[in-house]
Amino acid sequence: MTPLSTEQRDALREITAAIESMDGGAFDDALVRAFSTGLHESLVEPLIAAANATWHTRHEDVVHALQQLRPPLAVAVLEHLALSDHTALHYDGGLALVRKCTWALADIGTAEAKQALARLATNHNTAFAAFAVRRIERWDDELGRKRGR
Repeated sequence: MTPLSTEQRDALREITAAIESMDGGAFDDALVRAFSTGLHESLVEPLIAAANATWHTRHEDVVHALQQLRPPLAVAVLEHLALSDHTALHYDGGLALVRKCTWALADIGTAEAKQALARLATNHNTAFAAFAVRRIERWDDELGRKRGR
């Protein structure tokens, strides 16, 4: 693991405190700080913990961070989040969140991530399924985006 800068350490501390207190506003601010200081792999576990939380509305940002970090540990939570019903995200029927989850899974790029996409591709919601199908179809074309490449 690469060392944390002072700013990254502060962002990690703020995210952890926001999660512990279930403070959506503080979580919003801490995520902004984490992105601005550069995402660090030490954020993976707190982000996974916050992914399905109902006390904040930043699920798309959490998925975006996980996509950038590409942690294999996030596969299960990304699949679950893609299938979750978050009331705050109904502005588009959850399409943006599902699309972001499929991209994050594709960028993680492990066999487990591809299996999660295959399960999502069988979803009764054809729009949701189409996002997963597209990532599977483009799997080999997008190898350069995947973890460890």
